[in-house]
Amino acid sequence: MEKPIHPVVDLLEKRRNSAEDNYKLGLVVEGGGLRGALTAGMVAELHDSGYPAELFDVIIGSSAGAFNATYYISGNPGEGAFIYPNHLMQHKFVDYLGWLKRRPIILQKIKGSLKIICEPRHTYQS
Repeated sequence: MEKPIHPVVDLLEKRRNSAEDNYKLGLVVEGGGLRGALTAGMVAELHDSGYPAELFDVIIGSSAGAFNATYYISGNPGEGAFIYPNHLMQHKFVDYLGWLKRRPIILQKIKGSLKIICEPRHTYQS
């Protein structure tokens, strides 16, 4: 017996084959910290698997998910996924030892000065 297809996948397949339907299909792309890296890969895989943004009636993104959704809608989600490991995880942006040294872990250089984006919430004293 063949495993049943999920109703959303079935609808996407029908839309990919130009079938008309009476449904409203939305995609929510979450964000927030490293979840953005995960959803960047997810929308890139949707696109690469033949499910372009045009199959959805509405696409909504939150935080980093909004950027990922924008790349997906533009038809270039791979570029959005490329940003996370190749730009955001560089030592110029993330100080991996910041927590150990009790200093901010996410830094951004702006016109020669250093702007703190994220500071540790707790300071532990021994």
